[in-house]
Amino acid sequence: MLFRSSRRLVLGAALAATAAGGALLYRATRPDPAQKLADSLVAEADQAMALGTPAKQKEALALFERASQLQPDRAALWGRLALARAQVDEHADPDAQVSPATAVLDAARRAHALDAQEINADAALAILPPFYGEWLAAERRMDAVLQRDPGHVAILDSRALLIGAVGRMRETAAARFAFADRVPFHVAMQCRLALTHWFVGEIAEADRVLGRAADLWPGNRNVWIFRFNVLAGTGRSARALAHVEDPVGRPPLPPPLLESFALSMRAALSNAEDDRARAVASVTALIAKSPGAVVIGTMNLNLIGAIDAAFDVAHAYFLERGPLIAALRWRPDGEMFLDARRRKTNMLFVPSTAPMRADPRFGPLTEAMGLGRYWRERGIEPDFRRIA
Repeated sequence: MLFRSSRRLVLGAALAATAAGGALLYRATRPDPAQKLADSLVAEADQAMALGTPAKQKEALALFERASQLQPDRAALWGRLALARAQVDEHADPDAQVSPATAVLDAARRAHALDAQEINADAALAILPPFYGEWLAAERRMDAVLQRDPGHVAILDSRALLIGAVGRMRETAAARFAFADRVPFHVAMQCRLALTHWFVGEIAEADRVLGRAADLWPGNRNVWIFRFNVLAGTGRSARALAHVEDPVGRPPLPPPLLESFALSMRAALSNAEDDRARAVASVTALIAKSPGAVVIGTMNLNLIGAIDAAFDVAHAYFLERGPLIAALRWRPDGEMFLDARRRKTNMLFVPSTAPMRADPRFGPLTEAMGLGRYWRERGIEPDFRRIA
């Protein structure tokens, strides 16, 4: 009897222990509701970021912020927030109470306090500083991140932009083609992919990518503008003009911008001096209000043969010299582009601006900008010099 009682006690204890262990295991493996929600918010934020509009980017930042507040001890969430803030920095309101850079640095600091090796925080700090005039330092920062994570898409994208900005267009193409299939639903990266096909002469592929983008995101302003750039830059001025004048599928854009596009294409078609003068006046008026207009304006001025005006714009925008005044800072009454708040040089090396590169003034311009120093320090020649 005593034996049976003891046996029952042992079995009961064993069952209790097993049940307790099972409960502990369940609690250990059961998904944390806060983590599950945070991960869901991050996934939603990624989708919003991929759409690329200012409203969607603002929505994405709010989602990343919510996720990091839900689990403030997760370094990865602060890293994602820092990276998102850095990516949106170019389009942030310059008059915000907290500067975009301060917000990026704060999130990166929080991430590094939890994990000194948090990769997205490092990526944010790599792309945050504008790289105009500091191309080599920016390249080294990005390369340091890629040494640790060769597949980091945000850095691959930023580096492709960077090496295009210094005239290494064939390298830009190879780099972008290598990761393009990983971002089929990212508007900005698909637009940049289309431009890259154009740069290397693959016009049909550029059209295909933009056609797919237009189907996926009808009425998207970035897709619409990039479509205009490819049509205009590949000698299809009549189609580019029809694209501007057709209201179907055209996103809401400021009338002065549309007028400038239309005047430039009419001048390209007519080659008449009066049309060219009207187009130049329209482009330079836009540039005085919006720094982002310099990119398309420079290409259009080259397309219509207004090379003197193109150099006036370049001297004003890059060097703050000459008769023109170019807007160097986005203003609320100006037109916001993808690259509105940082000086861009990529357009100097695209097919449209070949006339500028063939002009004897181009060498002194790039030297004064610091590009000549970059090429010497890096020990490379830009594509246009090697091809020439």
